Amino acid sequence: MIEHLEWDSNFFGFKVGKIIIGPNQTIYKVQPSDYRLIYCFIERQNRIANANAVESLFKLVDTKVVFIKNLELLKTSIKSEIHIASYTNKFLPYKDKIISIGIQSGNYSRFKRDSGFPKGTFEKLYTVWMEKSLSHEIADEVFLVYNSSLEIFGVATIVAKKDYAEIGIIAVDEHARGAGLGKLLLQKIEAYCIAMNINKIKVATQLDNKEACFFYKANGYEVESEVNIYHHWI
Repeated sequence: MIEHLEWDSNFFGFKVGKIIIGPNQTIYKVQPSDYRLIYCFIERQNRIANANAVESLFKLVDTKVVFIKNLELLKTSIKSEIHIASYTNKFLPYKDKIISIGIQSGNYSRFKRDSGFPKGTFEKLYTVWMEKSLSHEIADEVFLVYNSSLEIFGVATIVAKKDYAEIGIIAVDEHARGAGLGKLLLQKIEAYCIAMNINKIKVATQLDNKEACFFYKANGYEVESEVNIYHHWI
């Protein structure tokens, strides 16, 4: 059964749906409908009844890897605290820069890699996500890395779920990478979660984003799940 995705449909301007295929389930040819795009999610470890049919109907655009870290035994020491702070109105003049850094985090996004979307869709989508994060509509906290001149180098967003916290975006400007700023942001998030009595953090990235996968593993995060995501344009 196709699940209608109202937000995606409103954003893209055409009807978008989603199906999730579980273990040993069969997928049949999608019948003509008023949907323009259908996402298909399949756990990589699951066996489905006709995998070849999926490959013939759907285009693999992403393998989402979810990392998780248990913070119960972690004691975090934050260095260079003066360079990390929550987003406030004093950073409003630098909003465009913050958003541009957030957009950089999506270079492996399926919305960028699937040529079926009109040019500029990926940037528009990530801009909306960043704006909603800065306004705290979809993020409980936004952390920034900056210097004494208020030059922004990195951004991270976090939202609390029922039993864990989820990192929405964590990104360092391409001109400031390699200096350990991503690790500082991650440490700040972990300290925030500990202070809020949140014991687990989850973060998703793309399997093809080797640098990000290595980063999370190097900082004590373990793979919780891997999901193949397909797109079917009708």
